[in-house]
Amino acid sequence: MKKIYKFMKVGMIAGSFLFCNVLSAQFTNGNIVVLQAGDGTLTYTGNVASPAILQEFTPLGNPTYSLALPTGTAGITVTGNDITEGLITRSTDGHYIVIAGYNTTSGTAAPSTASASVVPRGIAKVNPVGSYSLAVTTNTFYSDNISGDGIGSATADGNGNVWGCGHVSGITAFVYNGVTATTGSTILTSPPSQNTRAVAVYNGQLYYSTGSVSHGLFMVGTGTPTAPTTTSLVVALGSPYQFAFDPTGNTLYIADKTAGLQKWTFSSSTWTNVYTYTTTANAIKTIGLVVDFSGVNPIIYATTANGASLIAITDGGSLATSTITTLATAPVNTTFRGLAFSPKCAGTSLSSITNFSSCAGSSIALTPTLLPNGTGASYTLTTPSGASSLSTALAALSSATAGTYPCTL
Repeated sequence: MKKIYKFMKVGMIAGSFLFCNVLSAQFTNGNIVVLQAGDGTLTYTGNVASPAILQEFTPLGNPTYSLALPTGTAGITVTGNDITEGLITRSTDGHYIVIAGYNTTSGTAAPSTASASVVPRGIAKVNPVGSYSLAVTTNTFYSDNISGDGIGSATADGNGNVWGCGHVSGITAFVYNGVTATTGSTILTSPPSQNTRAVAVYNGQLYYSTGSVSHGLFMVGTGTPTAPTTTSLVVALGSPYQFAFDPTGNTLYIADKTAGLQKWTFSSSTWTNVYTYTTTANAIKTIGLVVDFSGVNPIIYATTANGASLIAITDGGSLATSTITTLATAPVNTTFRGLAFSPKCAGTSLSSITNFSSCAGSSIALTPTLLPNGTGASYTLTTPSGASSLSTALAALSSATAGTYPCTL
């Protein structure tokens, strides 16, 4: 019995069809993604819903890919003049960019002060090939139309659970129900929870930053809770936005709009502010932030508080030895908001004859199954470099080109 399949490198399992098109990934792991508010054609700088565009750059600032998010009831927009919105994250499994915003068309007036029953709030995900999907829509939460309870940030794990961050209502969990995240949500934080800005998970722990009541960075319960819990202060700050912990949990970088971008270290049960990054004239005021900890010297990527620039700082261990570079500038009539690293592809495992797809650079595992008569099955996978017989396990297509790959059972 012989079936012919086209193995797509697109980072998702497709339906049960015989053939599918061959594509390559658009986002590239290791690059940086910036949410750009506005498309440059119109001025969305006021209190109106603005188009949201994901702009990808290399670590050197070269543009590589641009994805305009859909608008309307199934889309995501952000307020044009509110820098607390559009603080994107990458899911904890690394496979999605997570975006919070409003399910409304561009140009809608004052979305954050409109009731969520009129302008629903939403949390969306984008995978490595730019495929967009709504994880959550709600007409209940983030809906204090008196105080302007907008939605500024969200994050997600690899199991479908989603956490949103509202300006007034604090942190909300949308719990996975086996298919998608539901709108049955739980407020996770006890006060102080007003003016919450960025939410993210580092080293298995959920955190958020806030700019009201007790300004600072807070830890939410233990781990990634989806039930009511309390919060505890990590560090007190002036006007914090996005943040990043190193893999040990002992080094912390925080984008602060008033004090400037800061580095903190943990020792003997105490967090200490090591220094605040400055130019020759003043502190570098920032809102978006991600940090590459893979090298000897951490590299900090940040967006400036005026939304004008994407910058990079190589942390040399002191202010004197750190270097600051402007990588990109926001187009006219737009602003740069939050940052995340580009989504990465996952390996694909195939345990029966079906059609599927995978990303370039990932592994495809063909796991033989038992035939109806009880005998073992094996596969022969034909690639451009020749046939590979797989009686028990893995076919690694780590550098496969787009094409048709015959698979014989």
